[in-house]
Amino acid sequence: MTVSHLSHVFLSYARADASFVSQLQSDLQARGIPVWIDHEDIQPGTPDWEDSLRKAIRHAAAVVLVASPSARGSRYVKDELRIAEMYRRPVYPLWAMGDEWMDAVPIGWGGTQYIDAREERYQEAIHELVEILEKLNTPADAAVAGPEPSSLQSPRIAQRDGGNIESCPRSSRHAERDVVTR
Repeated sequence: MTVSHLSHVFLSYARADASFVSQLQSDLQARGIPVWIDHEDIQPGTPDWEDSLRKAIRHAAAVVLVASPSARGSRYVKDELRIAEMYRRPVYPLWAMGDEWMDAVPIGWGGTQYIDAREERYQEAIHELVEILEKLNTPADAAVAGPEPSSLQSPRIAQRDGGNIESCPRSSRHAERDVVTR
């Protein structure tokens, strides 16, 4: 199903994870999900690449965090997440690499629900992510204005909410254990 009304999904990732991200981008685009990715969507000669990133996040229907130990250590990933929060964009963590969830995300994201896309779980994870993104169903102009706070709560992935983690069905989208965040 093509999601032509979806402005785009912003991929937040560390350069070290470029091969995973390239496959993710291809798989999402093959399923009709428009993807914004820095190395393709910032044109040569762009005078201010940071401004381009900020605009891409602001106009995105959602941000997909490609979680990995490299992403956890990336200043850019951390800032992209802060910008997504500032513009009230939903963030969908996709655990790409690493043995421990807490080693794959910046501080503050440890209790957030995620989709586990590591190794053999990848195909199922892509299916789940596409289902979630298709449900966003927001016209591009609504994405610019920002979703209402209640629309940030996905029935498939819990968001941080006042220090509590909302319950959701468990499959590949789960935290290591039930955790309450600050």
